[in-house]
Amino acid sequence: MEWACFIFERDPFHLSLGHTPTRPHPCEQSSCYPATGNLLEGREKQLSASSTCGLRGQVRYCIVSHLEDRKKCFWCDSRPHNANNPGLSHGVENIVHRFFPK
Repeated sequence: MEWACFIFERDPFHLSLGHTPTRPHPCEQSSCYPATGNLLEGREKQLSASSTCGLRGQVRYCIVSHLEDRKKCFWCDSRPHNANNPGLSHGVENIVHRFFPK
């Protein structure tokens, strides 16, 4: 007498007769990047700029992808650091933001 065994899979991820299914990798459906942190930290001395806005005073600049929204326009002032308003100091030496002091 001969025996026949039939296995019907209802679920593609179901294990049967030593068959190990491969689940889709989570990054196949969307982008998958590790958290990088601030890649400039520790490299400040190598940082330079080909152009800097506001070298002689305030200049208005807008984030290109949000030109229709006036809230995405800002003032740039690259003159020497102003301790009273550090948000205006856009010199290349002020680019790297730290959450903790050196």
